[in-house]
Amino acid sequence: MIKILAKILRFFKKEDRRLPTLADIRGVTELRKFIGKTVHRDGVPLGVVEKIVADKRKKTAKKVYVRKNGKLLCISPQLILLENGVLRIKSSGPRREEAVEREYEENLDSLSEIIKISSEIQRLKDKILKLDDKLIEGEIDVKTFKVVRKDLDSKIRELASKGKAHLKELKKHLKEIYKKKILLEKELEKYRIKLALREVKEEDIKGRVEALEDKIKELEKRVEKIRVSIETLEYYASEYIGTPLSMEEDLLSKIFNSR
Repeated sequence: MIKILAKILRFFKKEDRRLPTLADIRGVTELRKFIGKTVHRDGVPLGVVEKIVADKRKKTAKKVYVRKNGKLLCISPQLILLENGVLRIKSSGPRREEAVEREYEENLDSLSEIIKISSEIQRLKDKILKLDDKLIEGEIDVKTFKVVRKDLDSKIRELASKGKAHLKELKKHLKEIYKKKILLEKELEKYRIKLALREVKEEDIKGRVEALEDKIKELEKRVEKIRVSIETLEYYASEYIGTPLSMEEDLLSKIFNSR
């Protein structure tokens, strides 16, 4: 009996020691107070909270974006503890959250780099069009045109080759989030079928359904942004460095069915 009471007391003491996380904070005004706050990990500053995405209905944090060395990390609010006014990352096994941050950071870097390269290529292509106009209008001679055009083409080929190095990782990431989106859509459909068959009450699954719908919309936006970035760079690569590309084949179907 004494042992049982001791276990019960230890349980409640453990519960009392539970620290709140950012996921426990309610209210947009309260969440805004954490913008600009430093997040620590193992007693060392990790970065500064730059943005918090909140659930419109529940007014609780859904995502926390932390700026680390100029790069943006997406961290789950459940992993950020609030201890005596200080934010720190919750320990979870073999530093799983660090792996998640690193993966997100690497994918963000690849996407940013591809967007940057594509924009630069487009800028150079615009210069080529203006160069063509100047030749037609007689503002420059053919010799000057060929020299400048050759230099612009060379820069575009160099950028396209550089961008190709990021495509593999980004395609892998796109495949993963596309699969995740499909799985969430299947889960959502199961809830809707149960609701139609009156196997569950709407109020019992409303929160879960709304959360799934929000996540699916978010993934759809990410999929589209990455897809467009990949296809844009692949188009330039096919045009300037001779990479074969079947434009009529849908990118998502191609990478989703690949092994």
